[in-house]
Amino acid sequence: MRRLKWPPKCLKTILPYFHVLYGNPSSAHSFGGQVAERLTEAREQVAGLLGARPGEIIFTSGGTESDNAAVRSALAADPEKRHIVTSQVEHPP
Repeated sequence: MRRLKWPPKCLKTILPYFHVLYGNPSSAHSFGGQVAERLTEAREQVAGLLGARPGEIIFTSGGTESDNAAVRSALAADPEKRHIVTSQVEHPP
C-alpha cells in the first residue's frame, strides 16, 4: 500500500479536524457550529479560487457521492436528455 505524504502546510491545516474539530457541521450544537464556520470559510476560499459563488461549491465524502452528484446535476441541467453513457475506467469489475 502506498503511503500518502502530506505537504507540511496541508497537514498543519487539516490536523485539527482529526482530533479537535470533528463535530458534525450540520448539527445544532456549538461543537458542530465551530466546524460549520470553518466549512463556510473553506467554501468561500474555493469559490474565490474558481471564480464561483460559494453556493456553487459542494463538498462530498468520496468518489461515489461525487459521481452521483455530477450525474444528477447533468440530468437537472437538461431534463429532456435521459441517456447516460458510463464506463469502468477507474475500478476493475
